[in-house]
Amino acid sequence: HDSIDDCFSICGAGNELRDDATECSPCMLGHYKAETTKALSGQPQCLPCETGRYADVEGASECRVCPAGAFTNEGEEGASECSVCPAGTIAPSEASTSCTNCASGTYLVDDGQDA
Repeated sequence: HDSIDDCFSICGAGNELRDDATECSPCMLGHYKAETTKALSGQPQCLPCETGRYADVEGASECRVCPAGAFTNEGEEGASECSVCPAGTIAPSEASTSCTNCASGTYLVDDGQDA
């Protein structure tokens, strides 16, 4: 080997090289890594899922979008699941960051509704 790049682990999508480790580990719940990278360059560490998205398995290569009727809190990154909107509130679109109250004079009986 003639390059320092040869000395670093190559971690596949959904895996990272953690502090002082010599082997790749799967991304934690709520985190992802989209592509294979050398631990020295690119995106070596797993990233937290953005608000409105989640990763419910270890080793995720992408985050899933919260469906309509569910949300993650505004500013909350690294979610491993979405919360269901309680009865009387809605999240009408995917990747919602909150639920809103039903319009005056209307109601929803069940949790997790989107309209």
